[in-house]
Amino acid sequence: MYIFNDELRHSVHGKRIKPGAKFFVMSGSQKLASGVVLKILSLYDEDL
Repeated sequence: MYIFNDELRHSVHGKRIKPGAKFFVMSGSQKLASGVVLKILSLYDEDL
């Protein structure tokens, strides 16, 4: 998964994302999928 919004990557996701964290993939208010973070590869690598 990739976080497109650079501001949210730092202010929101940087504090929440860690191995074991549960998340939902959303489209508006509809939940499309659920998952668990297994590994963080490059949360702050903005060159991707």
